[in-house]
Amino acid sequence: MTALNHQPCYGRLFPESLRGNAKGKVFSLQYVTPAGMIPRRTQPVLDMNAWDECTKCPAFENCYKLSMAGLAIGQARGAL
Repeated sequence: MTALNHQPCYGRLFPESLRGNAKGKVFSLQYVTPAGMIPRRTQPVLDMNAWDECTKCPAFENCYKLSMAGLAIGQARGAL
């Protein structure tokens, strides 16, 4: 499968960052503390319908790997 044949969501299961409100296709983060309270805490959110849809996709395994790599790089970038 070439890059031209990938779905737009390919490699985007997780949010780009694990900070603040952030949304991926399946996994997201949302604030659980009111605005103005420090520290702002987030909680993970799972879209089970999106997960079920993704697991049926023939590209799921490689999409998952790319999503994990992107998440790792994003976290490393934030730690630098």
